[in-house]
Amino acid sequence: MHSTLRIWILAIILATGMAALPIMASAQDPRNQSLDLEVDDDDLLELESFKNDDPGKVLGEEEQAAEKDAEGGETAEDVAAAKAEAVSEELIDKSGLQEYRLGPGDRLSVVVFGQDDLSGELAVDGQGRISLPLIGQVQAQNKTVNELQQIVTDLFAEDYLIDPRISVEVTNYRPFYIYGQVNKPGSYPYVSGMTVRQAIALAGGYTRRASEEPVSITRTTLDELIDIEGYLKTVVLPGDTIEVYRRLF
Repeated sequence: MHSTLRIWILAIILATGMAALPIMASAQDPRNQSLDLEVDDDDLLELESFKNDDPGKVLGEEEQAAEKDAEGGETAEDVAAAKAEAVSEELIDKSGLQEYRLGPGDRLSVVVFGQDDLSGELAVDGQGRISLPLIGQVQAQNKTVNELQQIVTDLFAEDYLIDPRISVEVTNYRPFYIYGQVNKPGSYPYVSGMTVRQAIALAGGYTRRASEEPVSITRTTLDELIDIEGYLKTVVLPGDTIEVYRRLF
């Protein structure tokens, strides 16, 4: 009897041990263990970078500026033209050309209010003068319209009129000149606000050997000629002489 009881006890122990084996194996299987991970801010930033079009790329200030220019910034031509314009403005300021100065070939309207016989349209002659009734020759070259108007007013007031009212306006500006590598070099009527690009178009465009820019502009100042390096967007003035260069290759 004791032998039978021992056999039953051993059987129960063996059965209990076999049942516990799958549970222990499952507990030891790493696939059934939960992951306890800590995620800090750096990890989040690194993960966020993969959402970008170019993962992991961090643009510096210079690269960002370059991309901005590529999207909608100024072209090389715009930069060059702006530089030329700044140089031209500096020369204009130094030579006193903030206002247009008259020269041979300009046509003027001189109106003496209340005196039709003293009014009329006049041309500035080759010596830079205009001829007015009563007062005769008046030097107009290198004078602004306002300066000439004051001179004429003073001359009439001296001996001929009491408190005269005078108006002087430019009706036609003197032409500009263009030569070099253009199809139709010569003189052309000036249009207010025109640029080098428009001047070249009037002259029939470039020849096949022309260098587009820069060009040379010879301009008359108060008492001298100055040379300006011009670009397609540079503003032309009456009397300017433009030379379009030939390219070197």
